[in-house]
Amino acid sequence: MITILNWNRVSHVHVIGKCFISASPLLTSDYIVMIIYGALGELAYARPGDKVWNPIKGWCGWYVDITCYKGKFYAINKRGMIMACNIKDGNPTIAQEVAHMPQ
Repeated sequence: MITILNWNRVSHVHVIGKCFISASPLLTSDYIVMIIYGALGELAYARPGDKVWNPIKGWCGWYVDITCYKGKFYAINKRGMIMACNIKDGNPTIAQEVAHMPQ
């Protein structure tokens, strides 16, 4: 946990709220783990062999759920924004809003 960028500033709540694994580690070594962490519901990911968690900087936070579909991670936040991020791309920390849930 201490390898998350700026872990000391996250908050007094040191917790992983959710974790999603893109594929079974029993079947392949090509998988990615994404977590929602801290009181602000931020995102980070890691691949096998990574020494630190990689934050998804461009996302606005307060995420409540994550999933993976066809190689892309999707996350929804408390504002109803659904964001997509392709971790396998050259710059995986860039995400884009793909939908917004109706109020």
